[in-house]
Amino acid sequence: MNVRGNCGFYDGASSACLIFGLEHRVVIGCRVVQLGVIGVFQPLACTRTSRNEATGRMHVSLRVPCDSKLFISPVTTPSLLPLITIMLSRKQIIRIDGVRSGCRSPESTKRPPKDLKIELRPLSAEDAASCYALELTTFAPSERATLEKYQYRLRESGDLSLGMFIAVEESSEEYWELVGQISATRTADHAVTNEAVDIPKHSSAVGSKVGHVPTGRTVCLHTLAISPKWQRTGLGRQLMAAYLERLEDFPTVDQVALIARAHLVPYYESFGFENRGTSECWAKIPGMPVRLAACEPCRLSKVSCDHAKPVCGRCQDAHRGESCQYRERPFKRRRTLPPDNEDQDHAEVSFDPETPIPTTTPTSRAYPNSGYLGSTSHTAIFEHLTASSGDNTPAAFNAELPGEDFDCRVDASQIMQEAAFIKKIPNAFQVSTCVRMVNAWIATGTNIALAGCLVGPCTKAIDQLLHRGNLSAADVSKMLFTSSCRPWIVTGSTTFDQFCSQITGDETCWESLGLFFVAVTRAATDFDCFETMFSTREERRKLQRLALSYADHCLEVALSLDCMYDFLLLLQYENFIAHSMIDGDQSYNSWRRLGDVASSLFALGYHEQADLDPDCPPFLQNLRRAAFARAYSADKNVSIFLGRPPRISQKYCQIERVITDLGMAAIGTVSTHQNVPTSSMGQSFDYILETWWTASCATLKEQVLDLTKNLDSQTKADKAQDISARALTLWHSLPTPHRLESPLYLCNSRSPVERDFLVSAKLNHLHILFLLEVTLLPRASDPGIELVKTSAKMLHVAAEAIVMKQHLANSGTGLVWKIAYYSLPAAGIICLSLLNRSIAMSEGETSISQVIQDLSVLVAHLESGVLIDHGEPNYALLSGATATVKGILGRVLTPFAKELHHTTHRSTAPTDVLGTADLDPWLASTAEQNALENFELDFWLHLSEHPELVGNATATA
Repeated sequence: MNVRGNCGFYDGASSACLIFGLEHRVVIGCRVVQLGVIGVFQPLACTRTSRNEATGRMHVSLRVPCDSKLFISPVTTPSLLPLITIMLSRKQIIRIDGVRSGCRSPESTKRPPKDLKIELRPLSAEDAASCYALELTTFAPSERATLEKYQYRLRESGDLSLGMFIAVEESSEEYWELVGQISATRTADHAVTNEAVDIPKHSSAVGSKVGHVPTGRTVCLHTLAISPKWQRTGLGRQLMAAYLERLEDFPTVDQVALIARAHLVPYYESFGFENRGTSECWAKIPGMPVRLAACEPCRLSKVSCDHAKPVCGRCQDAHRGESCQYRERPFKRRRTLPPDNEDQDHAEVSFDPETPIPTTTPTSRAYPNSGYLGSTSHTAIFEHLTASSGDNTPAAFNAELPGEDFDCRVDASQIMQEAAFIKKIPNAFQVSTCVRMVNAWIATGTNIALAGCLVGPCTKAIDQLLHRGNLSAADVSKMLFTSSCRPWIVTGSTTFDQFCSQITGDETCWESLGLFFVAVTRAATDFDCFETMFSTREERRKLQRLALSYADHCLEVALSLDCMYDFLLLLQYENFIAHSMIDGDQSYNSWRRLGDVASSLFALGYHEQADLDPDCPPFLQNLRRAAFARAYSADKNVSIFLGRPPRISQKYCQIERVITDLGMAAIGTVSTHQNVPTSSMGQSFDYILETWWTASCATLKEQVLDLTKNLDSQTKADKAQDISARALTLWHSLPTPHRLESPLYLCNSRSPVERDFLVSAKLNHLHILFLLEVTLLPRASDPGIELVKTSAKMLHVAAEAIVMKQHLANSGTGLVWKIAYYSLPAAGIICLSLLNRSIAMSEGETSISQVIQDLSVLVAHLESGVLIDHGEPNYALLSGATATVKGILGRVLTPFAKELHHTTHRSTAPTDVLGTADLDPWLASTAEQNALENFELDFWLHLSEHPELVGNATATA
């Protein structure tokens, strides 16, 4: 149930003025008894009536008594008490008693949940944004109060307001949601007037009747609003009754007045309000009836007038009927000023609290942002016409329409909706602790691969923004929208710091906030616990999912503005990576977000012109190249992993040129401000190096995929040989310090992030050869020798990474991705070979013992939960593969175990009767040479001299 008491929202024919009198010691009232947090109302006695002898109108007043035990006041005359009891007091008692007993009011159609937790409290200026957001959902545009009015009323008369909050759980976090509100001010008049619902434009002089009058004795109830999903549940009646009960704490309040539509009058009469007739408030919006003018005596006295003709009621009561006259043209024509478009900044958000807010979804642009249009687009032919016809080309085919600005415009309702989102952040997160965690994560040398250079500045900006006490949530929301809508100003001389200044400080945007939450999600992965935020895996996953959901929200808001820039593309990519780690590499959500990255890449035109802008500074050119390269490589690797067609094809993009430029930047140590210092031979690891290498390998993988087309065997073999040679050349083009040519444990002088890159680079190279052999395989069930060798190498590198996982840091891909993408296919080929007994040991490059050891490492770490926990998204994939590998190992090793059991189980005679001649000759000689007390130590020292082991060592040498 909602009521509007603001000036300009009701016409004289359908609006009514209701009075809830408090000027006398009353006879019918109510008091609230707290049961938990829900107000329950009990009937009391309190009322008084009076009659205007001139008009014959009955006035009924109702007040909450200061003494809750008073049921009958001696002020009331016995002759009036029966009338009150029959005509008003029984009605009042029945209605309020219905609330007390939990019965639904006649207007209610549903019952609220029994376990509903409700809190009633006065509102303050900090609640203005939430109240306005509730206003937008409950009132039509023509009946909405502005945000400015809420800020004024809650600041000046917040003690006269009351809010109803309901406990809501979201992601296991509880917060209080505003579902109902009452706002009011005081006035010196006896009814709601135009001045009472207005707010002063400047500091009001003493005695002004505009807005809140602290000395007034009439409360103007402007708003009673209940959230749509809680309407018709009786909550509005509870809120209203609780509000009237609160007024017993205000001895200087004589009455409560409001205005309402005619169909709502019975609802308020049920609380004891009296219908005083048509309100004098007039409409300020087009299409509403013209307001009624007050007579000259009432106008000059600045009092309300009932507009009765020929003599109004007030003049008749004052016996001045001869002076009660009405002007012929009482109102001046209001001047309408044309909008001054020249003074509007092109990036200013259109947020005017005095302007009625439309209810439709806001449109950020008059025309959609088409983005990059290629050579086959509908505009290509007109570009040729432009080139040939010069300035005579019609304006309709130019890049921009004349007189049309393409600035982003944000509706005020959207600003307020996101202000409610901003208010949730401090309640959902320990912001300062999150900032410290991200900074500690970066200090380890780890970062996100693409937008890592922006994580530090954005984290600092968000920390400062959310701790600025002089900004409300609405101010923060407006700032974020303004910055996200403003185009970046970039020239050839723009420095990196100048670039960052456009997304930090007072220019902080939604993308900055989204990147911060992505960084929180990624940073938590590398910590088993951090301060008080989380100490278990479950708590960490809960934090990561919550942070990622907030990052998703920021990204969706930024995308809704239809303003595509570099920063938004970077956020989309990092958001996709975070989802692949949190939702799993097989998740459709991750796959869809990768498609969004490709779509944005094409819309920006970076697939054809990643660095053709002459005004683009070098660091931004590298960022654009890296964005294209990483999107391209992710598309190839995920498509191969899932067995789906790739979205980005090198046939339709300039990937080779981008890779060449990236190679010069990576190998030439051109930095993108993401250097991680290491002590390895004077070299420093740069994420752009990993980007170049991954994209280079992805181009060869795409060429391998093309071999699956219907090609004759000879052509396919020739192309495969060429790809293999190019893969070897690419491997040798990688700087020597970044090539893994020795066991991983010997690289102890490298930083964790660089050791991780050594593993990634080696696996990527071997994966190209692996795909080549799989493509040329005649039968999938019979892997060839070269394929088995390559698989064994991949499996061994992955097993080394698993064992040394505590000494690795994410260099662009996580360890779980490496296991799923590289080691599982390799383990599958090895298992096929073990089942077929076709594993080649004669060549000396593939040791069956090493293969079984690597498979055992994989199984042991996955089964024990050390590598991945059962609650993580990739667990189902890896656990299924683990069970298969474990079963195959059991089948392969069972014959050897039986043979060992048969040869080692001898006669059960006592050991003291067995002479040394009955022992193995080597064991006998060992027993003679060593005392019994030294047997355990010497046994293991001399075990390597056993003939069987020596023979195996010779065979595998």
